[in-house]
Amino acid sequence: MITTPLNIYWRSQERITFNIQIAENMKLYKAMNDNKAPATHEEFMQKIIKEGLIKLPDLPAGHRYVYDPQQEQLMVERPAPANQ
Repeated sequence: MITTPLNIYWRSQERITFNIQIAENMKLYKAMNDNKAPATHEEFMQKIIKEGLIKLPDLPAGHRYVYDPQQEQLMVERPAPANQ
């Protein structure tokens, strides 16, 4: 599998919306949690996305959203090309 940062994956208008919404929700979360980001994908999806009322677009088949806690970033995981 290959991961791609969310801000590269979407068109510019979608990137602006998600970068602003996700970034603001992350700031609020960290402010309320001793400057700590969510530690897991599940926590990120619950606290930042679901509780923040962010609607993520559907992804193509085989792709999925993955939160990287080390980078504090939502990524899109996609299948590796067949020739690799």
